[in-house]
Amino acid sequence: MSRRLTHIFFDFTNTLVRVRGSVGEVYARVARRHGLDVTATELDAHFDAAIDMTPQPVDPDLAPAEITARERLWWRELAARTLEPYGDFPGFDAFFDEVFDLFRHADAWELLPGVRESLDTLRRQGRRLGVISDMDARLYDVFDALELRDSFEFICLSFRTGYAKPDRRLYEAAIRRAGTAAAHCVHVGDSITKDVEGALAAGLLPIHLADHGVHTPSGAHRVGALCEIPNLLLRLEAGTSPGD
Repeated sequence: MSRRLTHIFFDFTNTLVRVRGSVGEVYARVARRHGLDVTATELDAHFDAAIDMTPQPVDPDLAPAEITARERLWWRELAARTLEPYGDFPGFDAFFDEVFDLFRHADAWELLPGVRESLDTLRRQGRRLGVISDMDARLYDVFDALELRDSFEFICLSFRTGYAKPDRRLYEAAIRRAGTAAAHCVHVGDSITKDVEGALAAGLLPIHLADHGVHTPSGAHRVGALCEIPNLLLRLEAGTSPGD
């Protein structure tokens, strides 16, 4: 059944932008400046493990100042767990201050291929764009640095909303902020659990950004690149098969 898809939400990391190199490369480079010689490959593995064992301490009842402090403390805990295997690190405080600030600047990020062109095409189609992300408020700095802020009308962040992916309430908050209904909304993201399953639970149409051949759950559509999305939406609205 066809439906009008007026609001398109995007994940942030690995959907619109990606870390330049890897988190491990950034951490290793900064750690060496503060007296700890470690390899990027090891740090990437330790960081992934830290993310898995450290859920975001989100809370919908926090005051703005408490949210800002909690964002930073969560990232500090992630960094500490990432470096924990290396024992005592006297330069940790200076390391963390530098690395935390670094990720608010464009030098730490790069756009995925086709982002600007795809967003421009979607806006010419009359669609309203937003972001649903577990990134903290530094996202605004990154968007300003990459000249992306004006592309999005709605930005819904987990810490600022009080719910983290894949909690359906995060997606429902984005829908309310946009002043629309789930039936008119699409969410684009690279994670099956956080993006696809979260969007499905809230009634949005998920588009899974993944290599062709990767499994995508029933009820979602898959694209290999963002540039495929405008035509996919037109086919879906026309009620024709997207061929996926």
